[in-house]
Amino acid sequence: MDIALLKVLLRFMGTIVLMVAGGGSGVAACAKKKEERQEIYMLSRLFAYMEQLLSYQALTGEELLQHAKIYPQFLRLGIQSCTRLERLPLPETLSLPLCEEIQADLRKLSLAPRETACKTLQHMAALCREAAQQKEKEVQVAEKLWPRLGLCLGALTAILLW
Repeated sequence: MDIALLKVLLRFMGTIVLMVAGGGSGVAACAKKKEERQEIYMLSRLFAYMEQLLSYQALTGEELLQHAKIYPQFLRLGIQSCTRLERLPLPETLSLPLCEEIQADLRKLSLAPRETACKTLQHMAALCREAAQQKEKEVQVAEKLWPRLGLCLGALTAILLW
């Protein structure tokens, strides 16, 4: 085999590897967006679960957290070491105004009557559902854009190295 042909073949294989790596990084970026959406959605489900519990039983915030800790899907939110609702860890992907509103509502829960606390929990669940829906739109855009962008960057890198 000719050396020039071998060089072209190796460059071609390198181009394919770079394009696959770029596409793979795009898919990984999409997976990260999906994970962020799932985390916000799970927070919404946690608030809905707490509201449901509170509507049937008079429980303190600590007792609500103890009931929630039974479920592994809620543990992914980092509530295992949380002892007070005010210290509930919020996903980092939530916007700052939304985090501040939820934290303010969580502080109010311990002082609020049961009916008001239920309404507050419903409101927080609705806010998180809206945020999760917004993240879903971002996921849909990312699924279309990021893998293609990764492929293009891989191809561009191969062209520059060619």
